[in-house]
Amino acid sequence: MKSKMVKRNKLSIDIGSKNIKIVEGMCDGEDITIKSLIMIPTPENCYCDGQITNLEVMIEVINDTLQKKNISTKGVIYTIESNSIISREIELPSIIEKDIKKMLEFQVEEYFPVNIEEYIIQSKIVEQIDNNELKKSILYVYALPKTICEGYMNLTKKLGLKPIALDMNDNSIYKFLIALSALNTEEHSIKDKTIAVLDIGYSNTNVSIIENAIFRFSRLVEFGEKELDLNIEAFFNVSLEDSLGKLYAGVERIFRYYTSRSSVNTIDYIYIYGAISEINGIDKYIENIFSIHTLKLNKLNNIILDKNHTDLDISLYGNAIGALIRK
Repeated sequence: MKSKMVKRNKLSIDIGSKNIKIVEGMCDGEDITIKSLIMIPTPENCYCDGQITNLEVMIEVINDTLQKKNISTKGVIYTIESNSIISREIELPSIIEKDIKKMLEFQVEEYFPVNIEEYIIQSKIVEQIDNNELKKSILYVYALPKTICEGYMNLTKKLGLKPIALDMNDNSIYKFLIALSALNTEEHSIKDKTIAVLDIGYSNTNVSIIENAIFRFSRLVEFGEKELDLNIEAFFNVSLEDSLGKLYAGVERIFRYYTSRSSVNTIDYIYIYGAISEINGIDKYIENIFSIHTLKLNKLNNIILDKNHTDLDISLYGNAIGALIRK
C-alpha cells in the first residue's frame, strides 16, 4: 500500500525593484493554502533588472525577515523578470517532455543570437498540435543569463534554503490565472477567448497574451509605477492620460504584433494587476484608449488564506503565489 505523499509548505520569493514579496504556502491539486504573505522594501542598490547586485545586504534583509516572522520552511522558489531574459516560441516535431532538452541542443543557437554558453535554457510545451498528418509541439523557450541564476543560487545557499525552481513572472502569473481558475467565471470565461494581462510593476509592465487558455508570449514595456511617480513629482498637475502615454504606446505595439500574426487574432479582455492598478479609474482609462473591456484582477478563487491575511490584496502577490504551482 502506497503512503500518501505529505504536502509541505514552500517559500516563493519575488524580488522586485521596489519590494520583495515572500509567500509561504503549498499547492494541493486545484487549491493553494497560504500561511504567510510578506512584503518588504527592496534595499537600495541591491537589485537591478533581475540581477542581485549586493548579495550581502540582500541576505541580511531577507534572513532578518524570515527570522522575525518565525518562518522555518526551507524549500524555496524564485520568480523573476528581466530585460536580459530572451524568450522565443519554437516549433518542433511532436515530442514528449523528457526529449525537449536533447532536441533543443541542436537548434537553440538558431533562435538565440547570443553566446549560448553564457545562458541557461528553460522551456515548456505550451501546445501539442495533431492535425492528421501534421504533428508538432509548440514550445516557449527562455534563455536566462547565468549571472542572474548564479546570484539566486548564492542567495539560496547563504540563506540556508533548499532550491526548488527559478520561475519566470509571466509563467507564474499564467499558472496563477489558469490553474486557479481565477478568471473562469460565467461572465468572463477564458475559454475560446484571448486575454491580455498587464502586470504593472515598479520599473516595467509585463504584457502577457493568453489565447484560449494557452500562453502565447509576453513582452516587457519600460514603464512602471516609478515613472508615474516621477511624472507626478515633476508636473504636479499632470493628468493620468499624460502620465500613462508611454505605457499606452508600448502596449499598443504589442497588441499590433499579436493581431498581425493572423487575421482572426483579436483581444477580448484586458486584465490589470500590480500596485498602480489600484489607482482609481485606471481600468476605465485603459478600457477607453484600447476599446477593450478591462478588469482589475481581484476575484481569486481556490485560495485558502490564513486568518491573519484575509484583509490583504493578494493580487499584489500573484507572481509569487503562481510560482508555488509546479506544473
